[in-house]
Amino acid sequence: MKINIADISKNYGERKVVSIDKVDFKPKQIHGIIGGNGAGKSTLLKIIGNLVSPDTGQIAYDNSSFSEAVNLEMTYLWQSPRLFRTTVFENIMYPLKFRKVDYKLAVEQVNGIMKELKISHLADKKATTLSGGEAQRVALARALVFKPKVLLLDEPTASIDPNSLELVEKVILKYKRELTILLVTHNVSQADRMCDTISFMEEGRIIEFGSKEEVLKNSSNPLVRRFLKQEYII
Repeated sequence: MKINIADISKNYGERKVVSIDKVDFKPKQIHGIIGGNGAGKSTLLKIIGNLVSPDTGQIAYDNSSFSEAVNLEMTYLWQSPRLFRTTVFENIMYPLKFRKVDYKLAVEQVNGIMKELKISHLADKKATTLSGGEAQRVALARALVFKPKVLLLDEPTASIDPNSLELVEKVILKYKRELTILLVTHNVSQADRMCDTISFMEEGRIIEFGSKEEVLKNSSNPLVRRFLKQEYII
């Protein structure tokens, strides 16, 4: 699903947190959104996911406005996993049950994604008893099990152990061939490993957009270069 943004703005009181003239996110790519704290990254992602309403502007999803049909093709993964107080299996089954997928097929899909994320042994455990890395893998499994067209990731690996991080990144990279993925991250090394394009945000604006090579390696923008220098990239 392609996502086209035009003239989006969002204010909180007198503070403008997002102000974007135009940006296009193509399918089958991972689009990184980076920048300092308070740059507007998460707010932009929530606007795209219809979790926050913009004050002005339009977002087109495959040339259509947001609708229930679009909503059913999107999923949002938070930095802190938001799991139900049920078993791991029931958590992952939920999106399929909600979409009335045939039960036998749904079970196959749940078992398949659990195997990919190496959480099959957790199927009967209560989700509230999991470690941070386990919980985030369950949350990612739940996000991917119904085969969405858009995956919105808000710092999905910020608080997990290195082994879980490596596995989560590997699975996300595998699915990029089928999805449009937007990844908000403070980890510039992660953006370099995973992303096809980079949007660099500053004070609610995208001040540079391009391939990861253009933005992370060859940017001439002093604000971008200063930020990346602090992250030991250039």
